[in-house]
Amino acid sequence: MASSQSMSGKRTIQIESIRMLSPDVALADGRYEIAGAPGGDRKMWSTFVMTRDSNGWRIAAIRNMLPAPATPR
Repeated sequence: MASSQSMSGKRTIQIESIRMLSPDVALADGRYEIAGAPGGDRKMWSTFVMTRDSNGWRIAAIRNMLPAPATPR
């Protein structure tokens, strides 16, 4: 929350894949974009570890990554 409050811009996450690790644990991957961020738009990748309990699905962990540029061959 502190990160979102300190950096302006519109955030969107488009989930591209969900893998069930067990009936109550899932791994979700998606594109995370911040439009209008200071210094320009940011295009990242996010991974969520989701757990399910009696109240439903909850985020247990999040990792946001800035993709590295491709290396020349």
